[in-house]
Amino acid sequence: MRLKSIITAVLVFVTVLPVFFLFIPFRLVHSVSADSELRSYADTAGLLAGIIEQKGSYYNSFTADWGSREETYEFLTDRNPLFVNTGFSDSVFSQIGTQFIIFLLRDYSEYHSSYTEDCGEYAEELVRVIRKNKSEIEKLAFSNRKFMILSMPSAGRPVMLSVSPVKTASPEQPAVGFVFMGHVLDKEFLTELYSGYGFESGTSRVNITSSSVYVKEGINSISSVELLSPSTAKISLTLKELSGKPLLSLFFHVKRTVNTDINRIMLISAAAYGAISLILFIAAIYAMKRLVIKPAERLAVFSSKAAEGKNIIKEKSFYMPAELRITDSSLRKIAEKNDSMEKNLTEISKTDKLTGIANRRFFDEIFLYEWNLAKRIKRPLGLLIVDLDDFKLYNDDYGYSAGDKCIARMAEIIKSALKRNTDIIARYGGEEFIILLPDTDLTGSGKIAEDILNAVRNAAVPHAAAFRDKILTVSIGLCSMIPENGDTKEKLLLEADKALYEAKKKKNCLFSFSSL
Repeated sequence: MRLKSIITAVLVFVTVLPVFFLFIPFRLVHSVSADSELRSYADTAGLLAGIIEQKGSYYNSFTADWGSREETYEFLTDRNPLFVNTGFSDSVFSQIGTQFIIFLLRDYSEYHSSYTEDCGEYAEELVRVIRKNKSEIEKLAFSNRKFMILSMPSAGRPVMLSVSPVKTASPEQPAVGFVFMGHVLDKEFLTELYSGYGFESGTSRVNITSSSVYVKEGINSISSVELLSPSTAKISLTLKELSGKPLLSLFFHVKRTVNTDINRIMLISAAAYGAISLILFIAAIYAMKRLVIKPAERLAVFSSKAAEGKNIIKEKSFYMPAELRITDSSLRKIAEKNDSMEKNLTEISKTDKLTGIANRRFFDEIFLYEWNLAKRIKRPLGLLIVDLDDFKLYNDDYGYSAGDKCIARMAEIIKSALKRNTDIIARYGGEEFIILLPDTDLTGSGKIAEDILNAVRNAAVPHAAAFRDKILTVSIGLCSMIPENGDTKEKLLLEADKALYEAKKKKNCLFSFSSL
């Protein structure tokens, strides 16, 4: 019996001990999966914050465009009274998506305001809040910040606001006023905004809980992740007022699919391992009893007898439980979805919505890169500024909707005249385009400008109010230079702008300054 007890104890120890050690890799797997899950939720939180930033930037693109238009300046200086009738139709509100278009003069007195039907009740509160925060708003208007969020205490709702100064005819003179666009951040607007990206949001009062496992603060929002249970997580986005005070929390419940799958797999694996261990233990006891203990007992009983033959001890193979299978398909799907949406936002942030070509912000980035490259390798850099002739008259005759279509068509025509992939075209203003020509001297720049003039003339876009031939034409200012130490890219831009000014005197022509 002593031998039987020792063998049984050894088998129990050898069989049960691995079960306890199994929890160590399980904990490691769970820790790694939890880190991956948290990174995924953090990326999603950043994406949610990016959607708000994208919407604010979208409104900013329109305020900046309107603020730079000559019609807006003439309107605020009482020289274009028809601007309201032609510029504030329902189609304009529908196209932009804004709930209001507010014009304030330089002293913040209200000049003209238009609101959608569902925003009319906030009209007085909006203007009052703007005036209350005018010092901060003025800083925003002349900075690179795209938008802000302000509290409307009486309305009980925050408002997303984008502002741009209305530029004067001369850059040295101060702005004559400001144009504001945006939207009241009510539940309907936020639901529609995020449902367009596949998210279902809820709103609540400000709630940044201490149980959040991830928190990141941005300029206009605070994003956080809270693990509610093993199967549910909550991603929160708290919007901040211009002063930095939290105003409103949005929350997005997410099913912790990966965590649930891993816990289920771990449970199944542990159960399978325990069952197999129990089976192996029983089989080992049975084998030991039959192949070791019983033969040993028989040997003791019959030790005095001579026995011939051999005892065959058959070793039982122990089969380990199946390996844990880590399911990461859900994480891959989430990563692929986030990557796709950022690319869309990045593409949107680089592209002018109306024309599909580069916007001014993206052009500035490329301009800086090409300028530094040209300075380093001592190669010329050409610049063309293209302006549509008498385009204000075109808008007056055909309407702003037709004007936008015409701008988009002109972008295609001008782009088709560029032969090299390295030539960059961007929308520079309302009806202005700017073209960057790397490694191109003045002669080459002039040849490309001639190609553009011919392409526009050959397109023969009708323009009843045009000064010649009743078709739409363009004027082009161009310049080329090899950057030297001490030169700035603004110098090249200024010279091209001066050339455009000279070209506009004749129209349907180009004008260039000698290479600098």
